[in-house]
Amino acid sequence: AYFPFVIFPPLSRESSLADILEGIPPTFSKKTKPVYAEENSEVTLEVRLVAVPEPDLLWYYNGEPLQETDEVVFSDQSDMHSYVSIVTIKSIKKREEGVYTVVAKNREGEAKMDIPVKVNTGKPEKPSILEPLHDVSITEGESAVLSVQVGGEPSPKVEWYKDGKLIKDRQITSEKNTHTLTLIQCSTKDKGRYSVKVTNKEGTVESAANLNVDPYEPKESKETPPSPPPYVVSELDTLQVNLPLRRKCK
Repeated sequence: AYFPFVIFPPLSRESSLADILEGIPPTFSKKTKPVYAEENSEVTLEVRLVAVPEPDLLWYYNGEPLQETDEVVFSDQSDMHSYVSIVTIKSIKKREEGVYTVVAKNREGEAKMDIPVKVNTGKPEKPSILEPLHDVSITEGESAVLSVQVGGEPSPKVEWYKDGKLIKDRQITSEKNTHTLTLIQCSTKDKGRYSVKVTNKEGTVESAANLNVDPYEPKESKETPPSPPPYVVSELDTLQVNLPLRRKCK
């Protein structure tokens, strides 16, 4: 018998993925938090994303292309269609604070992410908000987390308000320069305008957002009730079944 066959040349990494998967525009796995760093410390900016085919990755600083130097080092890693792009600033200076932006682009689309970087020199500086509050919508009975990231020297005082009234009896936590208000099992009474006031001797800044709490509405079950289990009898047993009998008289 004669069996024809064809030998294909090996596919490149990009073309083989494109054959197996549909194209995927660059999509970041999660948002990178703003960075608040001490002057002369090492700063690492890292983003993770998925894309098919492999994207081009470009970094910018305050809107201008970021150049690689002895002090600013780029590195990229990949695993199948997952990618990691890293910028390391070995000894950051005050003049290097600002907004760092990474742009990922392939034939399917484009995505970008801004990463604010604030540098603390130890000198007095008015408060700043690196990551503001964001609106949150939940359903009654769920929990809500409101978080803000701040900077300033000396370290600023952070106060939380709801509809203009100071909050004192809620779970408020602080870790370094990130401050979080957690509302457990919210009711519709928790709905409102939440704000933070960030203050030190150099000044004050504020951030605010809305919390929307929808009433809980239980859904009716449309499942069919289960049938009763079968009644098992042995051969020659007597089985009595009571059924309603309807007779029609002539």
